[in-house]
Amino acid sequence: MLMLIMDFKGSIGYLIHELANKITAESDQVLFERYGIGFSQYKVLMVLESRPGIPQKQIATTLNQTEASISRQIGLLIENNLVEIGPSKDNRQHLIYLTPRGEEMAIKSTSALNNYLAPYFGNLSDRQKSELIEVFQTLRTNFNI
Repeated sequence: MLMLIMDFKGSIGYLIHELANKITAESDQVLFERYGIGFSQYKVLMVLESRPGIPQKQIATTLNQTEASISRQIGLLIENNLVEIGPSKDNRQHLIYLTPRGEEMAIKSTSALNNYLAPYFGNLSDRQKSELIEVFQTLRTNFNI
């Protein structure tokens, strides 16, 4: 049993999960300290930046989260005047849009995260970074992300 646990901790899946958790925690702290938003709200901003005017359900599906979780994040974003709700053409659902302040926050927070995380990848060569990006893009495709 111990051997099985040790094998899992050295597996690609575990290492990716461990790194993702660390990057998420660091990102959450940076965003909260600088802008008063969490990483969960940031992810909603990123979805809306690339796909403005989509329903809450579609945001939840895109982020692989529950609608209740996304509803809470949208509520916080509305309180901070970062998103707004508008009607759809058929008035059966409400669509979520970034406000001008939300658009600015998306740009600022992305820049802050890129700058903060850059030193962690600083000891990788340009070739290693390129290969890593290629591997992760392949994995995203494999996972239908």
